[in-house]
Amino acid sequence: MNRNRRISAWMGLIPGAVVAVALNATLAGAADDQPLVTEEFHHTYPLNPNGRVEVQNINGAVHITAGDGNEVKVDAIKRAEDEQDLKDEEIRVDASADSISIETKYHQREETWRNSHHRGAEVEYTLTVPRNARLDEIKLINGRLDIAGVTGEVRASCINGKLVARGLAGEVRLQTINGPLEADFNQAHATPIELSSVKVQHANDGHALSPARDLGDREKGDEI
Repeated sequence: MNRNRRISAWMGLIPGAVVAVALNATLAGAADDQPLVTEEFHHTYPLNPNGRVEVQNINGAVHITAGDGNEVKVDAIKRAEDEQDLKDEEIRVDASADSISIETKYHQREETWRNSHHRGAEVEYTLTVPRNARLDEIKLINGRLDIAGVTGEVRASCINGKLVARGLAGEVRLQTINGPLEADFNQAHATPIELSSVKVQHANDGHALSPARDLGDREKGDEI
């Protein structure tokens, strides 16, 4: 029952990931045609040793490693096909002593993502967090997620990308849809571990439901 509930919750995220998948292909094709426009983001925020960290990103990898300081170091690279697309993607950070929330926002989403076939953007994050920080609601769509050395609680989910976790020691909940999951833990790990990896298939033809063409042409009444 719990597994079905988790799958249902993830289903709500897939429509938002659809066009993002297409954008990844667009970006890959653009790399062959012309150089991408980039912009770097480097900031450090103080955080209590067991503070809460939240990350939400669509399109682009996220790398999280534990550090020895009581701070969160955020290094990010924005990539796009042109200056306008670069301006349309925004890195939003809401930070306090007890928590930090990092989110990628795409402006003009309706026009750029759904109607344009030549635009796209992504953000790649590299974060260094306190070793005992609580990674809560780490959500990624279309990109690789790496987590290493964190001893606090970790809750992370990934759609259309690989999730790799190394050297974790706290309570862990890891979940992937349409992507592999690899995890190892400290030998002394004694807290609960929950792992889930799901491959979503269309009920009619049985193939994996990932590229934009799989969802974009289906009616709302289609069964997943």
